[in-house]
Amino acid sequence: MSTDDQIARARAELPEPPNPARAIPLARLGQMLMERYTRVGAGAASAEPDLDAAIAAFDESYSYLQFGSPARAKVAALLGNLLAIRHTVHLGPARDRDTGIHMLEEAVGSPVVPPLISAWARLQLGQLYLSRVIEQLRSPDFVREAIYGAGVPTTVDDTDRAIELFHSAAQARTGSSDLVRAAEAFIEMAEVLRDLFRGLNARPMSFDAGGLIRTMEKIQTLSARFQSGGRGLGMTGPMVPLRMEFFDSDGVSVIDPLDRPVAVVEDPGPQAPPPPTRPPVVAKKTDYDDTRAALHALVLTTVGDPDLDVWRAAIELLRPTTPAPSGETVDDLVAMASILADADADGVTAAIDDLLYASALLLRHRRDHADDGIDLAVGTQRLWRAAHSIPDDHAAVVPIIGALGAFVDGGKPPGQPLATVAAPFADRIDTLMANGVVQDAADLVTLHALRCLCRAAGDAATGDDRITLRQAVGAVPLDYPWLAALRTAAEA
Repeated sequence: MSTDDQIARARAELPEPPNPARAIPLARLGQMLMERYTRVGAGAASAEPDLDAAIAAFDESYSYLQFGSPARAKVAALLGNLLAIRHTVHLGPARDRDTGIHMLEEAVGSPVVPPLISAWARLQLGQLYLSRVIEQLRSPDFVREAIYGAGVPTTVDDTDRAIELFHSAAQARTGSSDLVRAAEAFIEMAEVLRDLFRGLNARPMSFDAGGLIRTMEKIQTLSARFQSGGRGLGMTGPMVPLRMEFFDSDGVSVIDPLDRPVAVVEDPGPQAPPPPTRPPVVAKKTDYDDTRAALHALVLTTVGDPDLDVWRAAIELLRPTTPAPSGETVDDLVAMASILADADADGVTAAIDDLLYASALLLRHRRDHADDGIDLAVGTQRLWRAAHSIPDDHAAVVPIIGALGAFVDGGKPPGQPLATVAAPFADRIDTLMANGVVQDAADLVTLHALRCLCRAAGDAATGDDRITLRQAVGAVPLDYPWLAALRTAAEA
């Protein structure tokens, strides 16, 4: 069976989303797409759709896996690697870099990731930290900060962490000479950058423009040793085929033995355990209570009403009439909410965590108009999780479902990403109405319209569904915050 046929079959056999049973099949699908991307030509524009599809498969798989599970660490390694490639080779957005750092930090801190893949993950992770350093070096604010002695401690931290990762990769017993040569070159480059920034911090008010130019020339000379991506940092040497076996949660593989993929990297023999590393950047992610309290405080501060229920404040942030938070605030919201995505919460706590994550992702999607839609897609799924987890008797149940209108792209026909959760959303609304949970007349009309929207966005939608949708939207109260988006979607 050809690779194309295998990919088509893997997609056809996926359970309907959202469903945790998709996690392992999606991981296998992601590996197939990743291998086809490599075969078509890593870095080639024609291969980029497979790269994007592989990232989407791993990203959804990761969202279903519990923190600490072996499969999650493996998915994090592969997802982080691909995000690094998309950022450095295909000039992907800064979000790819930042998410890649988060994923790879989790991967390199896990003992279940095979030593060879862990070593390459360290190499990629170090490159992402250097990419962030280079970005700061190119910033228009850099020269002013250097001249006036503002200092750059974050940049020094990034270079130190990169050097640590490169040394760890070079010392790992992987049998890969390409990896060692690449790590050694990057160590030299990172040390040049570290010395530059440490000098600026130690000697404020003595900015040396000539020294900066000489440093950049040396960095370019070092970069030229290896094949590089468009940012001056990228894959070095041949792309290593990062393949791992994925098993179901009970440890029994559901792949027929004759169909199981084989490793393409020879085993160099007994492997020494990877050298100890410092705790990841997100080492405090298990301190969920403190993170949750800080996130709630930031949401309430952003809205400007400390007495408001935090779930009401999160929905308030999504209203078109609410001023958009600053970019820094949005990034902080996403960072803290993503940490809580790993918390083993349930009930109301889990629902509110998911609502805050969905809101933060949508705010970032609105800010990054040229993004690839990943934030909107993941945010929509997180909103569904919130709607699914919140108890029927909680005051937030109707407002959370009503917030679905905020995730409708009024400029396009209803479809992805709503289609991935349309059917369960519609069923949830039907259940609430059947059980008499929705009593307010305006809420009944609005939720009925959202139910019709979900039916029209589903795979089995008919012309009658779309006619019903237009009629239902016509009855929605004028004060519904996202009425304009519903109307546009209904007419599309």
